Amino acid sequence: MRIAVCVKEVLDARLPLQVMQGKMLQASGIPVTVINPADRSALEVALEVKEANAPSDVTAFGVCGADQEKALRFALARGADSAERLEITEQTVGPPLTALALAERFSGGEFRLICCGEQTLDNASAMVGPLIAEL
Repeated sequence: MRIAVCVKEVLDARLPLQVMQGKMLQASGIPVTVINPADRSALEVALEVKEANAPSDVTAFGVCGADQEKALRFALARGADSAERLEITEQTVGPPLTALALAERFSGGEFRLICCGEQTLDNASAMVGPLIAEL
């Protein structure tokens, strides 16, 4: 069974951050981004389903730039078999464009299960999963 899981890198809300001149974030040398907690839960569910339904594989998907692959790398380190980064050429990426890019990628029907986190820490829209399902 092929399983897809959608992940996103977000700011770590547990850290005291300072906004510096030029919009740079600083947290005393500590990494300021992590995998979205709800996406981490979706990844764990996907890995449990994989283990219970061998042979299966999990592919992590992220709609992000090359500088925001930390969530994809985390998924690989946690046990995902592969990761794929989708890039959108639009200036502003929001939940509708993210969902559209993912739905287009999943349209081939090769995945039997698609796992998404409930919502993200950065905008809390909770729209990507339902939009993928609708599309």
